[in-house]
Amino acid sequence: MKTLQEIKNHYAQEQGYEDWGTFLNYYGGRHPEWFDQHWTVICIRAQKIALEKAAENATMLFDAVYDWHSVNKESIINENNLIR
Repeated sequence: MKTLQEIKNHYAQEQGYEDWGTFLNYYGGRHPEWFDQHWTVICIRAQKIALEKAAENATMLFDAVYDWHSVNKESIINENNLIR
């Protein structure tokens, strides 16, 4: 799974910069009003990766008495699904 730093570096490279630090120096200092738009894209990408990881780790619960299935909430909100 990608780390948050890897996601930021990859995004910066897509925008034509060497890495996140170079991108941040340009946009953070010269165009702070545009920076929020870029940060939103990064946050959405990180959330998608975390959700994919949560889906991979999801487990099901089954109640034989009432014959129903549900997703185990604890398997979804597990800390291992977070981007670091």
